[in-house]
Amino acid sequence: MENQFMEKVFTDENLKKYSKDVVEAFSTTGIDNMNFDVFKTKETQVLEEIRTDALGGQYKFIRYKEKLILKGRNSIPRCISIPTLKDKVCLKATLETLKEYFPECKSTLLPQECIKEIKSKIDSKKYDYFIKLDISNFYGDIKHYKLMMMLRDRIKDEIFLDLIEQAIINPIYPDKSKSISGVPQGLAISNILAQIYMTEFDEKFKNNPDVFCIRYVDDILVLCSSANKSEVLEDLNFELKRNHLLSLNRKKFMSSLLINPSTEKSTETSFSFLGYKIQKINGGKTLFTIKDSNKVKIENRLILLINQLKMDNVNRKAIIFELNLIITGSINSKLSGDSDSVKRYGWLFFYSQITDESVFYKLDALVKKRIKESLSPDLAEDILKEIKKFSKAFFEIKYNLKEINYIFKPDEFSLEDKKQFLENIFNVNTDFLSGYQIDREFKNRIFGKIKKNEVSLLQGIS
Repeated sequence: MENQFMEKVFTDENLKKYSKDVVEAFSTTGIDNMNFDVFKTKETQVLEEIRTDALGGQYKFIRYKEKLILKGRNSIPRCISIPTLKDKVCLKATLETLKEYFPECKSTLLPQECIKEIKSKIDSKKYDYFIKLDISNFYGDIKHYKLMMMLRDRIKDEIFLDLIEQAIINPIYPDKSKSISGVPQGLAISNILAQIYMTEFDEKFKNNPDVFCIRYVDDILVLCSSANKSEVLEDLNFELKRNHLLSLNRKKFMSSLLINPSTEKSTETSFSFLGYKIQKINGGKTLFTIKDSNKVKIENRLILLINQLKMDNVNRKAIIFELNLIITGSINSKLSGDSDSVKRYGWLFFYSQITDESVFYKLDALVKKRIKESLSPDLAEDILKEIKKFSKAFFEIKYNLKEINYIFKPDEFSLEDKKQFLENIFNVNTDFLSGYQIDREFKNRIFGKIKKNEVSLLQGIS
Protein backbone atom coordinates (compact mmCIF):
# COMPACT_ATOMS: atom_id res chain seq x y z
CA MET A 1 0.00 0.00 0.00
CA GLU A 2 2.91 2.34 -0.72
CA ASN A 3 0.81 4.63 -2.90
CA GLN A 4 -2.27 4.66 -0.65
CA PHE A 5 -2.19 8.44 -0.20
CA MET A 6 -2.00 9.11 -3.95
CA GLU A 7 -4.94 6.80 -4.60
CA LYS A 8 -6.85 8.49 -1.77
CA VAL A 9 -6.24 12.01 -3.13
CA PHE A 10 -6.15 11.58 -6.92
CA THR A 11 -9.80 10.53 -7.23
CA ASP A 12 -12.27 11.85 -9.81
CA GLU A 13 -14.26 13.59 -7.07
CA ASN A 14 -11.22 15.28 -5.54
CA LEU A 15 -9.77 16.37 -8.88
CA LYS A 16 -13.10 18.02 -9.77
CA LYS A 17 -12.97 19.87 -6.46
CA TYR A 18 -9.35 20.95 -6.97
CA SER A 19 -10.22 22.11 -10.46
CA LYS A 20 -12.99 24.29 -9.05
CA ASP A 21 -10.60 25.62 -6.40
CA VAL A 22 -7.63 26.59 -8.57
CA VAL A 23 -8.97 27.20 -12.08
CA GLU A 24 -10.78 30.53 -11.95
CA ALA A 25 -11.94 32.97 -14.60
CA PHE A 26 -9.00 35.25 -13.78
CA SER A 27 -6.41 32.45 -13.74
CA THR A 28 -3.19 33.27 -15.56
CA THR A 29 -2.64 30.90 -18.46
CA GLY A 30 0.52 28.83 -18.89
CA ILE A 31 2.60 28.60 -22.05
CA ASP A 32 0.02 26.31 -23.70
CA ASN A 33 -2.39 29.32 -23.64
CA MET A 34 -5.29 27.13 -22.51
CA ASN A 35 -7.62 29.63 -20.84
CA PHE A 36 -10.54 29.13 -18.47
CA ASP A 37 -13.17 28.68 -21.23
CA VAL A 38 -11.16 26.11 -23.18
CA PHE A 39 -10.24 24.24 -20.00
CA LYS A 40 -13.90 23.95 -18.99
CA THR A 41 -14.87 22.42 -22.32
CA LYS A 42 -12.16 19.75 -21.89
CA GLU A 43 -12.29 19.41 -18.11
CA THR A 44 -13.50 15.79 -17.91
CA GLN A 45 -10.83 14.60 -20.34
CA VAL A 46 -8.08 16.69 -18.69
CA LEU A 47 -8.88 15.43 -15.18
CA GLU A 48 -8.90 11.83 -16.40
CA GLU A 49 -5.45 12.36 -17.98
CA ILE A 50 -4.14 13.80 -14.70
CA ARG A 51 -5.41 10.85 -12.68
CA THR A 52 -4.25 8.14 -15.11
CA ASP A 53 -0.83 9.64 -15.83
CA ALA A 54 -0.04 10.63 -12.22
CA LEU A 55 -0.96 7.25 -10.72
CA GLY A 56 0.80 5.47 -13.58
CA GLY A 57 4.01 7.44 -13.16
CA GLN A 58 3.69 8.97 -16.65
CA TYR A 59 2.71 12.57 -15.85
CA LYS A 60 4.72 15.24 -17.67
CA PHE A 61 4.71 18.91 -16.68
CA ILE A 62 4.79 21.59 -19.36
CA ARG A 63 7.46 24.25 -18.94
CA TYR A 64 6.40 27.04 -16.60
CA LYS A 65 5.74 30.57 -17.79
CA GLU A 66 7.88 33.26 -16.17
CA LYS A 67 6.41 36.22 -14.29
CA LEU A 68 8.74 38.80 -12.73
CA ILE A 69 7.57 40.79 -9.70
CA LEU A 70 9.46 43.97 -8.92
CA LYS A 71 10.53 44.40 -5.30
CA GLY A 72 12.16 47.83 -5.64
CA ARG A 73 14.55 49.72 -7.86
CA ASN A 74 17.61 48.28 -6.08
CA SER A 75 16.38 44.68 -5.78
CA ILE A 76 16.44 41.73 -8.14
CA PRO A 77 12.87 40.90 -9.30
CA ARG A 78 11.20 37.86 -7.80
CA CYS A 79 10.64 35.15 -10.41
CA ILE A 80 7.24 33.44 -10.21
CA SER A 81 6.54 30.24 -12.15
CA ILE A 82 3.14 30.02 -13.81
CA PRO A 83 2.01 26.45 -14.59
CA THR A 84 -0.62 25.51 -17.15
CA LEU A 85 -4.17 25.10 -15.81
CA LYS A 86 -3.85 21.33 -16.13
CA ASP A 87 -0.59 21.36 -14.17
CA LYS A 88 -2.21 23.63 -11.55
CA VAL A 89 -4.79 20.95 -10.79
CA CYS A 90 -2.12 18.23 -10.65
CA LEU A 91 0.04 20.36 -8.34
CA LYS A 92 -2.96 21.03 -6.07
CA ALA A 93 -3.54 17.27 -5.79
CA THR A 94 0.19 16.81 -5.14
CA LEU A 95 -0.04 19.38 -2.34
CA GLU A 96 -2.97 17.56 -0.73
CA THR A 97 -1.02 14.28 -0.91
CA LEU A 98 2.01 15.92 0.71
CA LYS A 99 -0.25 17.11 3.54
CA GLU A 100 -1.15 13.48 4.22
CA TYR A 101 2.53 12.63 4.67
CA PHE A 102 3.52 15.86 6.46
CA PRO A 103 0.45 17.09 8.39
CA GLU A 104 2.68 19.22 10.64
CA CYS A 105 3.80 21.26 7.62
CA LYS A 106 0.44 21.89 5.97
CA SER A 107 -0.04 25.32 7.52
CA THR A 108 2.18 28.10 8.80
CA LEU A 109 1.60 31.10 11.00
CA LEU A 110 0.44 34.27 9.29
CA PRO A 111 2.80 37.28 9.61
CA GLN A 112 0.43 38.97 12.09
CA GLU A 113 0.33 35.80 14.18
CA CYS A 114 4.14 35.76 14.24
CA ILE A 115 4.13 39.39 15.43
CA LYS A 116 1.64 38.50 18.18
CA GLU A 117 4.04 35.85 19.49
CA ILE A 118 6.99 38.25 19.30
CA LYS A 119 5.03 40.91 21.18
CA SER A 120 4.31 38.43 23.98
CA LYS A 121 7.96 37.33 24.27
CA ILE A 122 9.35 40.87 24.27
CA ASP A 123 6.84 41.99 26.90
CA SER A 124 7.87 39.07 29.13
CA LYS A 125 11.35 40.66 29.41
CA LYS A 126 12.87 37.18 29.54
CA TYR A 127 15.23 38.10 26.69
CA ASP A 128 17.46 41.16 26.48
CA TYR A 129 18.93 40.62 22.99
CA PHE A 130 17.67 40.06 19.46
CA ILE A 131 19.21 38.69 16.25
CA LYS A 132 17.54 39.28 12.89
CA LEU A 133 18.54 37.20 9.86
CA ASP A 134 17.48 37.02 6.23
CA ILE A 135 18.16 34.01 3.99
CA SER A 136 19.42 34.98 0.53
CA ASN A 137 17.60 33.46 -2.45
CA PHE A 138 15.80 31.02 -0.15
CA TYR A 139 13.64 29.12 -2.65
CA GLY A 140 16.34 29.25 -5.32
CA ASP A 141 19.00 27.71 -3.04
CA ILE A 142 17.01 24.74 -1.75
CA LYS A 143 19.10 21.71 -2.71
CA HIS A 144 17.16 19.04 -4.56
CA TYR A 145 19.17 16.10 -3.26
CA LYS A 146 18.73 17.17 0.36
CA LEU A 147 15.02 17.89 -0.07
CA MET A 148 14.41 14.55 -1.80
CA MET A 149 16.37 12.77 0.94
CA MET A 150 14.11 14.36 3.57
CA LEU A 151 11.01 13.37 1.60
CA ARG A 152 12.26 9.78 1.24
CA ASP A 153 12.56 9.45 5.01
CA ARG A 154 8.76 9.43 5.14
CA ILE A 155 7.52 8.72 1.61
CA LYS A 156 8.16 5.25 0.14
CA ASP A 157 6.02 5.69 -2.98
CA GLU A 158 8.56 6.15 -5.79
CA ILE A 159 5.86 7.24 -8.26
CA PHE A 160 4.84 10.11 -6.00
CA LEU A 161 8.45 11.05 -5.26
CA ASP A 162 9.15 11.17 -8.99
CA LEU A 163 6.08 13.40 -9.54
CA ILE A 164 7.42 15.88 -6.96
CA GLU A 165 10.90 15.80 -8.45
CA GLN A 166 9.56 16.39 -11.96
CA ALA A 167 7.62 19.42 -10.68
CA ILE A 168 10.69 21.08 -9.13
CA ILE A 169 13.16 20.35 -11.93
CA ASN A 170 10.71 21.46 -14.63
CA PRO A 171 12.29 24.45 -16.45
CA ILE A 172 10.86 27.93 -16.95
CA TYR A 173 10.26 28.89 -20.59
CA PRO A 174 12.32 29.56 -22.71
CA ASP A 175 14.86 27.40 -20.82
CA LYS A 176 14.93 23.76 -21.84
CA SER A 177 17.41 22.41 -19.30
CA LYS A 178 15.98 20.97 -16.11
CA SER A 179 16.69 22.89 -12.92
CA ILE A 180 19.43 21.41 -10.76
CA SER A 181 18.51 23.28 -7.56
CA GLY A 182 15.76 25.41 -6.12
CA VAL A 183 12.00 25.14 -5.72
CA PRO A 184 10.06 27.28 -8.22
CA GLN A 185 8.03 29.99 -6.51
CA GLY A 186 4.33 30.24 -7.26
CA LEU A 187 3.48 26.53 -7.35
CA ALA A 188 0.89 25.00 -5.02
CA ILE A 189 3.64 22.81 -3.51
CA SER A 190 6.32 25.52 -3.14
CA ASN A 191 5.52 26.54 0.43
CA ILE A 192 5.07 23.08 1.91
CA LEU A 193 8.33 21.85 0.32
CA ALA A 194 10.18 24.87 1.74
CA GLN A 195 8.58 24.18 5.13
CA ILE A 196 9.66 20.53 5.02
CA TYR A 197 13.20 21.60 4.07
CA MET A 198 13.41 23.84 7.17
CA THR A 199 11.79 21.40 9.62
CA GLU A 200 15.06 20.41 11.30
CA PHE A 201 16.07 24.05 11.74
CA ASP A 202 12.70 25.02 13.23
CA GLU A 203 12.62 22.05 15.59
CA LYS A 204 16.15 22.61 16.89
CA PHE A 205 15.50 26.18 18.00
CA LYS A 206 11.93 25.54 19.07
CA ASN A 207 13.22 22.95 21.54
CA ASN A 208 15.93 25.23 22.91
CA PRO A 209 14.62 26.72 26.21
CA ASP A 210 17.19 29.52 26.14
CA VAL A 211 16.01 31.14 22.92
CA PHE A 212 12.86 32.17 21.14
CA CYS A 213 13.13 31.72 17.37
CA ILE A 214 10.46 32.49 14.82
CA ARG A 215 10.81 32.08 11.07
CA TYR A 216 8.53 33.30 8.31
CA VAL A 217 9.80 31.89 5.01
CA ASP A 218 13.27 33.52 4.73
CA ASP A 219 12.96 36.02 7.61
CA ILE A 220 14.21 34.87 11.02
CA LEU A 221 14.05 36.62 14.39
CA VAL A 222 15.74 35.22 17.49
CA LEU A 223 15.38 36.53 21.05
CA CYS A 224 18.01 35.40 23.53
CA SER A 225 20.21 36.48 26.42
CA SER A 226 23.12 38.81 25.66
CA ALA A 227 25.26 36.44 27.75
CA ASN A 228 24.96 33.62 25.21
CA LYS A 229 24.43 35.65 21.98
CA SER A 230 27.70 34.46 20.42
CA GLU A 231 26.83 30.81 20.98
CA VAL A 232 23.32 31.30 19.58
CA LEU A 233 24.63 33.10 16.49
CA GLU A 234 27.18 30.34 15.92
CA ASP A 235 24.40 27.72 16.11
CA LEU A 236 22.25 29.70 13.67
CA ASN A 237 25.07 29.99 11.17
CA PHE A 238 25.94 26.31 11.47
CA GLU A 239 22.37 25.15 10.93
CA LEU A 240 21.68 27.44 7.98
CA LYS A 241 25.03 27.23 6.18
CA ARG A 242 26.33 23.76 6.98
CA ASN A 243 23.18 21.68 7.57
CA HIS A 244 20.80 23.43 5.18
CA LEU A 245 23.34 24.77 2.65
CA LEU A 246 21.76 28.23 2.64
CA SER A 247 23.37 31.68 2.55
CA LEU A 248 22.62 34.74 4.66
CA ASN A 249 22.03 38.25 3.40
CA ARG A 250 24.66 40.20 5.33
CA LYS A 251 23.06 43.54 4.42
CA LYS A 252 19.92 42.59 6.35
CA PHE A 253 21.67 41.13 9.40
CA MET A 254 20.94 43.05 12.60
CA SER A 255 21.46 42.41 16.30
CA SER A 256 21.27 44.57 19.39
CA LEU A 257 20.28 44.82 23.04
CA LEU A 258 16.62 45.12 23.95
CA ILE A 259 17.37 45.79 27.61
CA ASN A 260 20.50 47.37 29.05
CA PRO A 261 21.88 44.80 31.56
CA SER A 262 23.54 47.45 33.74
CA THR A 263 20.40 49.57 34.23
CA GLU A 264 17.77 46.87 33.48
CA LYS A 265 15.94 49.49 31.43
CA SER A 266 14.76 49.17 27.84
CA THR A 267 17.04 50.51 25.14
CA GLU A 268 15.77 52.76 22.35
CA THR A 269 16.43 50.05 19.78
CA SER A 270 14.07 49.83 16.81
CA PHE A 271 13.97 47.26 14.01
CA SER A 272 11.55 46.08 11.37
CA PHE A 273 10.25 42.55 10.91
CA LEU A 274 7.55 41.23 8.55
CA GLY A 275 6.47 44.75 7.60
CA TYR A 276 6.17 45.93 11.22
CA LYS A 277 8.39 48.43 12.99
CA ILE A 278 9.17 47.34 16.54
CA GLN A 279 10.39 50.11 18.78
CA LYS A 280 11.18 50.44 22.48
CA ILE A 281 9.91 53.71 23.96
CA ASN A 282 10.02 55.45 27.37
CA GLY A 283 8.86 53.37 30.30
CA GLY A 284 9.95 50.11 28.74
CA LYS A 285 6.87 49.84 26.54
CA THR A 286 7.22 48.30 23.09
CA LEU A 287 5.51 50.10 20.22
CA PHE A 288 4.40 48.04 17.24
CA THR A 289 3.68 50.14 14.19
CA ILE A 290 3.94 49.99 10.41
CA LYS A 291 7.36 50.00 8.76
CA ASP A 292 8.10 53.49 7.38
CA SER A 293 8.49 52.36 3.75
CA ASN A 294 5.20 50.43 3.91
CA LYS A 295 3.43 53.48 5.31
CA VAL A 296 4.64 55.52 2.33
CA LYS A 297 3.51 52.74 0.01
CA ILE A 298 -0.09 52.68 1.30
CA GLU A 299 -0.26 56.48 1.26
CA ASN A 300 0.88 56.55 -2.38
CA ARG A 301 -1.72 53.95 -3.37
CA LEU A 302 -4.49 55.97 -1.75
CA ILE A 303 -3.33 59.23 -3.35
CA LEU A 304 -3.09 57.60 -6.78
CA LEU A 305 -6.71 56.43 -6.59
CA ILE A 306 -7.98 59.73 -5.17
CA ASN A 307 -6.30 61.64 -8.01
CA GLN A 308 -8.30 59.54 -10.48
CA LEU A 309 -11.55 60.82 -8.96
CA LYS A 310 -11.02 64.26 -10.50
CA MET A 311 -10.62 62.94 -14.05
CA ASP A 312 -13.41 63.42 -16.58
CA ASN A 313 -15.49 60.43 -17.66
CA VAL A 314 -14.10 58.28 -14.85
CA ASN A 315 -16.15 55.60 -13.08
CA ARG A 316 -16.08 57.13 -9.58
CA LYS A 317 -18.15 54.33 -8.03
CA ALA A 318 -15.53 51.75 -9.09
CA ILE A 319 -12.75 53.92 -7.66
CA ILE A 320 -14.63 54.40 -4.38
CA PHE A 321 -15.13 50.64 -4.18
CA GLU A 322 -11.40 50.05 -4.70
CA LEU A 323 -10.53 52.66 -2.05
CA ASN A 324 -12.87 50.99 0.44
CA LEU A 325 -11.46 47.57 -0.39
CA ILE A 326 -7.95 48.85 0.44
CA ILE A 327 -9.23 50.47 3.65
CA THR A 328 -11.29 47.59 5.09
CA GLY A 329 -9.98 44.50 3.30
CA SER A 330 -12.30 41.53 2.85
CA ILE A 331 -13.36 38.22 4.34
CA ASN A 332 -13.87 35.47 1.78
CA SER A 333 -12.83 32.03 0.54
CA LYS A 334 -9.10 31.54 0.20
CA LEU A 335 -7.66 32.71 -3.10
CA SER A 336 -4.97 30.04 -3.05
CA GLY A 337 -7.33 27.22 -3.90
CA ASP A 338 -9.34 25.92 -0.96
CA SER A 339 -13.05 26.60 -1.20
CA ASP A 340 -13.64 25.10 2.26
CA SER A 341 -11.47 27.68 3.97
CA VAL A 342 -12.12 31.36 4.68
CA LYS A 343 -9.39 33.94 5.05
CA ARG A 344 -9.15 37.58 6.03
CA TYR A 345 -7.50 39.69 3.37
CA GLY A 346 -6.22 43.23 3.47
CA TRP A 347 -3.99 45.86 4.99
CA LEU A 348 -5.80 46.14 8.34
CA PHE A 349 -5.90 42.40 8.95
CA PHE A 350 -2.18 42.23 8.21
CA TYR A 351 -1.45 45.07 10.65
CA SER A 352 -3.93 43.94 13.29
CA GLN A 353 -1.11 43.72 15.87
CA ILE A 354 -0.29 47.45 15.65
CA THR A 355 -0.31 49.23 19.03
CA ASP A 356 0.19 52.65 17.44
CA GLU A 357 -3.45 53.32 16.54
CA SER A 358 -2.64 56.92 15.56
CA VAL A 359 -1.55 55.48 12.19
CA PHE A 360 -5.18 54.81 11.26
CA TYR A 361 -6.42 58.27 12.18
CA LYS A 362 -3.58 59.85 10.18
CA LEU A 363 -4.53 57.79 7.14
CA ASP A 364 -8.18 58.81 7.52
CA ALA A 365 -7.08 62.44 7.70
CA LEU A 366 -4.92 61.99 4.58
CA VAL A 367 -7.84 60.57 2.59
CA LYS A 368 -10.17 63.37 3.69
CA LYS A 369 -7.60 66.09 2.98
CA ARG A 370 -6.71 64.80 -0.50
CA ILE A 371 -10.35 64.38 -1.54
CA LYS A 372 -11.18 67.91 -0.44
CA GLU A 373 -8.16 69.26 -2.27
CA SER A 374 -8.92 67.35 -5.49
CA LEU A 375 -12.66 67.89 -5.89
CA SER A 376 -15.29 70.60 -5.65
CA PRO A 377 -16.77 71.07 -2.15
CA ASP A 378 -20.14 69.48 -3.01
CA LEU A 379 -18.64 66.49 -4.83
CA ALA A 380 -16.01 65.98 -2.11
CA GLU A 381 -18.74 65.99 0.55
CA ASP A 382 -20.80 63.39 -1.33
CA ILE A 383 -17.81 61.11 -1.90
CA LEU A 384 -16.58 61.35 1.69
CA LYS A 385 -19.95 59.99 2.83
CA GLU A 386 -19.21 56.81 0.86
CA ILE A 387 -15.57 56.39 1.91
CA LYS A 388 -14.97 54.09 4.88
CA LYS A 389 -12.47 54.79 7.67
CA PHE A 390 -9.35 52.90 8.68
CA SER A 391 -9.96 53.74 12.35
CA LYS A 392 -13.52 52.37 12.41
CA ALA A 393 -12.57 49.25 10.44
CA PHE A 394 -9.70 48.56 12.85
CA PHE A 395 -12.01 48.95 15.85
CA GLU A 396 -14.55 46.57 14.29
CA ILE A 397 -11.83 44.00 13.51
CA LYS A 398 -10.48 44.20 17.06
CA TYR A 399 -13.74 44.16 19.01
CA ASN A 400 -16.62 43.11 16.77
CA LEU A 401 -15.24 40.68 14.22
CA LYS A 402 -17.92 37.99 14.61
CA GLU A 403 -20.78 40.39 13.87
CA ILE A 404 -18.92 42.80 11.63
CA ASN A 405 -20.77 44.27 8.65
CA TYR A 406 -18.24 46.97 7.84
CA ILE A 407 -15.90 44.61 5.96
CA PHE A 408 -16.52 43.51 2.38
CA LYS A 409 -17.76 39.87 2.27
CA PRO A 410 -18.22 38.78 -1.36
CA ASP A 411 -19.06 35.18 -0.42
CA GLU A 412 -22.33 36.40 1.13
CA PHE A 413 -23.57 37.93 -2.14
CA SER A 414 -26.55 36.21 -3.75
CA LEU A 415 -26.78 36.01 -7.53
CA GLU A 416 -29.10 39.03 -7.49
CA ASP A 417 -26.65 40.91 -5.23
CA LYS A 418 -23.85 40.19 -7.69
CA LYS A 419 -25.99 41.39 -10.59
CA GLN A 420 -26.84 44.66 -8.84
CA PHE A 421 -23.25 45.15 -7.78
CA LEU A 422 -21.93 44.74 -11.33
CA GLU A 423 -24.52 47.12 -12.69
CA ASN A 424 -24.20 49.80 -9.99
CA ILE A 425 -20.44 49.78 -9.45
CA PHE A 426 -18.94 48.69 -12.77
CA ASN A 427 -21.75 49.69 -15.19
CA VAL A 428 -21.97 46.14 -16.53
CA ASN A 429 -25.09 45.35 -18.58
CA THR A 430 -26.25 42.04 -17.12
CA ASP A 431 -29.54 41.77 -19.05
CA PHE A 432 -28.19 39.14 -21.40
CA LEU A 433 -25.89 37.32 -19.00
CA SER A 434 -26.66 33.89 -17.57
CA GLY A 435 -26.27 33.18 -13.87
CA TYR A 436 -22.97 31.45 -14.59
CA GLN A 437 -21.72 34.47 -16.56
CA ILE A 438 -22.77 36.89 -13.81
CA ASP A 439 -20.96 34.81 -11.21
CA ARG A 440 -17.86 34.60 -13.38
CA GLU A 441 -17.85 38.35 -14.13
CA PHE A 442 -18.26 39.13 -10.42
CA LYS A 443 -15.37 36.84 -9.43
CA ASN A 444 -13.16 38.15 -12.20
CA ARG A 445 -13.59 41.77 -11.11
CA ILE A 446 -13.71 41.32 -7.34
CA PHE A 447 -11.30 38.50 -6.54
CA GLY A 448 -8.82 39.82 -9.07
CA LYS A 449 -8.62 43.10 -7.11
CA ILE A 450 -8.39 41.31 -3.76
CA LYS A 451 -5.56 39.15 -5.07
CA LYS A 452 -3.76 42.21 -6.48
CA ASN A 453 -4.02 43.99 -3.12
CA GLU A 454 -2.68 40.94 -1.30
CA VAL A 455 0.32 40.60 -3.62
CA SER A 456 1.11 44.30 -3.14
CA LEU A 457 0.84 43.92 0.63
CA LEU A 458 3.04 40.81 0.88
CA GLN A 459 5.76 42.48 -1.19
CA GLY A 460 6.34 44.82 1.75
CA ILE A 461 7.22 42.07 4.24
CA SER A 462 10.95 41.79 3.62
